[in-house]
Amino acid sequence: MIKKSSFFGFALILAGSFSYAQDILWEKTYGGKHAEFLYDAIPTPDYGFILAGSSISGKNGNKEDNNKGDLDYWLWKMDEKG
Repeated sequence: MIKKSSFFGFALILAGSFSYAQDILWEKTYGGKHAEFLYDAIPTPDYGFILAGSSISGKNGNKEDNNKGDLDYWLWKMDEKG
């Protein structure tokens, strides 16, 4: 699936949920104006995920914090609705 957005950068993280009939239930992009990379998605008991990645974007897009260096580790919790 390819997703285009007006404020996201060239490499972003796209998460989604699909029905058994392969219909999209929801989708959400994560990131800022630059590049984000997802390395792992760990399921949680509440049907969410803990996502582990990295980012070179500052506080823009839907990122809430500025970078602390060139390539920062990025961990966040996603619930069952994204």
